[in-house]
Amino acid sequence: MRPLCTTDRVAELESVVTSLEGQPEEQPRDADNAIAQWQESHSALEARSLDIPEGPAELESTVKTLKGQLEDQSRGADFTILQLQESYSALEARYLELEGQLFAIAKEKEELLSANQPGAAERTDELETLRSEKARLESELQERGDELANVKDDLNQDADVVHEWEGAFT
Repeated sequence: MRPLCTTDRVAELESVVTSLEGQPEEQPRDADNAIAQWQESHSALEARSLDIPEGPAELESTVKTLKGQLEDQSRGADFTILQLQESYSALEARYLELEGQLFAIAKEKEELLSANQPGAAERTDELETLRSEKARLESELQERGDELANVKDDLNQDADVVHEWEGAFT
């Protein structure tokens, strides 16, 4: 190993001195940044602590209020589900009725066309009208089924929240 020459050693020491001179300038900035971050964190925690109920009585009151709101929503959802189920059943019955009419008209159309009797065009128009109404009712039936499923999902989510709250206080 070869000894460092004096100029190299001087240059190295000057570099170390320059580096050490920059540290006191950086340290206050780092400290200021750390203090600012702590103050932001402290302010955020203080703000969050204001939202936390003060004691068990206030917490219990909040839970009772929320439970009451969920029960009201549940009753409303039950009523809506009942209405949707009734509507769905009525639409389904109407759909089956129209499907039966459509089948009868199709059969009659076939008979008329095979016999070349007058009135076949009128029955064809009636058949097309029934097909159009059937398609509309199928669409409406699908929409009502989707609405019913969505309301049931909402009700299940509400029930899960109530169970979570009840579990927290038992």
